[in-house]
Amino acid sequence: MSAFFTKWDNPLSQVAIGRWLLLFCKISQMQDDSQYIVPTAELLSQVKNYASLKFAVSEIATILLLDPEQLRRQITSPADPFHQAYESGKLESQVKYREKIRVKAEEGQTWAITLLEKWEKKQLEEELGGHA
Repeated sequence: MSAFFTKWDNPLSQVAIGRWLLLFCKISQMQDDSQYIVPTAELLSQVKNYASLKFAVSEIATILLLDPEQLRRQITSPADPFHQAYESGKLESQVKYREKIRVKAEEGQTWAITLLEKWEKKQLEEELGGHA
């Protein structure tokens, strides 16, 4: 059994394995990227709009005739423009509700004040890097 391990302890064998793994990963990535959805201004606008209307990712993909799994991969990748459009749409839809809640808080509704305080605390925590 020690002969097996000494064979793979050889630095040249390790380099060969490393190169093979790198090549395998590149080939796998190329296969995944073959379905990459190009984020045009029109598609991003549509994704943002549908997200603001609370459509699920699979529903948005169906409406736009896109591959649901690929759209999900791109939406869950923070650097992808689809992620930014989707998250922006989700948040924009909350604006009108938060405005109504702010009015209720100004009228003295305790439930609304509690919600505003919760949101303010979250906002402050994020501004301070999670150290509020």
